[in-house]
Amino acid sequence: MYEEKEARETNVLSLRLPSERIEHLRKEASSRKVSLNVLANHILDAYFDFALPAKNVGFIYLPKKTVRAMVNALGDEEVSKLGRGTARADFIDLVYMLKGKLTLQSYLNTFLAWARDSNFSYRDDFDEGVRTITIHHDMGKKWSLLLKESLILSLKDVVAKVAVDMRDDVLVLRVKEEG
Repeated sequence: MYEEKEARETNVLSLRLPSERIEHLRKEASSRKVSLNVLANHILDAYFDFALPAKNVGFIYLPKKTVRAMVNALGDEEVSKLGRGTARADFIDLVYMLKGKLTLQSYLNTFLAWARDSNFSYRDDFDEGVRTITIHHDMGKKWSLLLKESLILSLKDVVAKVAVDMRDDVLVLRVKEEG
């Protein structure tokens, strides 16, 4: 169920960057306890694997507090409707843009890339045929409801048994592929 990374052919590239940018990269690599090369690959992977395609399907960056306030201003039924409609459709568009197809694997990998890019803490576990993704989003109960409504319908599209537990700031998604 996990997507395995293939060994990629690599090449050497030399870049000319401003000194202050290089120093910033060195400090960041040191704080993460990784090499400058590993950090650069993570940055480029995040850009090409999520940020660029997301921008191309209309995703924008907004402060977390702003999004939380907007969602909390809606009633529960409006949040549910948004999750089942626009949010679901937009996310499926992103999956197609990133992966070129809608499968359980492509959906879940895109969901995790989105969680990483949104700076949400998460766990991704696999046990006895069930994949459990736990996301701590710190966005409130209505955000959990929005995600739940979107996830349940979307994952039924890719033939999966889905269970979603919702808490104020945490969403637990359990997925088992059918068939």
